[in-house]
Amino acid sequence: SESLEDAVERAMQELPKDGVLTDYLLTQKSEVTSMLLTEYNEAETLRRIARDEREEGRKEGRKEGREEELKNTERERARAEKAEQELSKLREELKALKQQKGL
Repeated sequence: SESLEDAVERAMQELPKDGVLTDYLLTQKSEVTSMLLTEYNEAETLRRIARDEREEGRKEGRKEGREEELKNTERERARAEKAEQELSKLREELKALKQQKGL
């Protein structure tokens, strides 16, 4: 199978000799060849898009993970505070009971 460079070179050599653009293309051969060789490459473009999208997905996933961790931390903090309040309340009730019984 022919390389892209070889295909471009062959196409430049096979230009019609009397075509409207022939003179321009031949006088600007190196510029035209360079442009054709650096032209859009669909497979490479798709790989780059996929890579960029994966990275964006990872960033979003990390952000969502941090947000979820914050929610979990707040939820656990609230549960711990409630448990501390309940424990304090029970200690006061126990102290009151001991005083009533003279202990």
